[in-house]
Amino acid sequence: MKAFKILLISYAVFLMSFLALFCWFIAPEYFACKKTMYEGEQGLTIFGDTVDCSCENQAFGEAIFEGLGMILIIGFLLLLVGWFFYLKIKKRRLIS
Repeated sequence: MKAFKILLISYAVFLMSFLALFCWFIAPEYFACKKTMYEGEQGLTIFGDTVDCSCENQAFGEAIFEGLGMILIIGFLLLLVGWFFYLKIKKRRLIS
């Protein structure tokens, strides 16, 4: 039981650090190039960095943003399911 709790907590820490990296590196570039209209335009991130928003970079950034966003969503859903089962098992042990 304690091993499962430790596993859940370490998985949560991993997901939180992955979310921090996602918000620090990937999301600002995606949102800087989201509304560019012309080839070769440069976007400005919330940190003040300039980003090249050429067609290939913009498509690659969008694919990375969507893929890693889906991985994060699935990861957090798995964490919630795991935590639910942990609480269910803990409650069952307390009753018996």
